[in-house]
Amino acid sequence: MQQLIEATFVIIVLGLSVACLSYLGATTGLPLRDGEMIWIDRQLGFDWLAIMIAIDHWPRVLALLDGAYVTFTSQLMGTVLVLILARRRTELDRFIVTFICASAIAEIASVLLLPMSVWVATPILPIYQPLAESRRILS
Repeated sequence: MQQLIEATFVIIVLGLSVACLSYLGATTGLPLRDGEMIWIDRQLGFDWLAIMIAIDHWPRVLALLDGAYVTFTSQLMGTVLVLILARRRTELDRFIVTFICASAIAEIASVLLLPMSVWVATPILPIYQPLAESRRILS
């Protein structure tokens, strides 16, 4: 039980910290990097616009992905609970350290490579580019 409480505390504190850092990162005034990020995705063979258009035609897939996004924290806690119940302490430690590292890397990348999605998802901050400009870049 103590492991579950400790792991829950780590995930909640880290989640809140990353959320706060996301807002602070968005206030840095660094230029938006949508064009560069889209270019990198395309070089890797990943076309966001094509995928988003395709998923729009599959409402069940869209609902599944939406459900996965909404239950992210529950999935983390479920994984922690399963590892604790299975008495897999080494794997639990590895999971938490991996989660912390992945969160830190994602946060640093989101500040340095500030995408338009930060401004769209952050209504309390001014949007420096209209959404239409982001859509033009995607095209």
